[in-house]
Amino acid sequence: MRKKLFRKDGSMSSVDIMAGLVREIARPGAAPGEGAARAIARAARRLGLSYRQAARLWHRDRKVIPSDLMDRALRLADEPIVDEARNELAELNTRIAKLEALLVQDEDFMRPHVDALRASSRRPDRSVD
Repeated sequence: MRKKLFRKDGSMSSVDIMAGLVREIARPGAAPGEGAARAIARAARRLGLSYRQAARLWHRDRKVIPSDLMDRALRLADEPIVDEARNELAELNTRIAKLEALLVQDEDFMRPHVDALRASSRRPDRSVD
């Protein structure tokens, strides 16, 4: 029988949140078609738990989640997001540098376009008139 994820009032229990966090923690490094057992083992290693403890969290078999474990899981689940954002920022900075280099090469030709873009970015959006 499938367990309900949400309570009647629409909230989620800490057990459901933890199960989702364990899945997120297991995700980085996953191979296509990988089974749940490997994912649980990876999550257990990252959380510093035994396989059995991580499996109980994964399958929502625990009734109470200790706060220190929840804090650790939240911190670990956020790490890939921070790394991804850092990589995205580096890529954007590289693209900006390339565009600025193009602008410097032919500044006289591009100046009207750049001025028009800057002017349009200062104007309020009037597309809903």
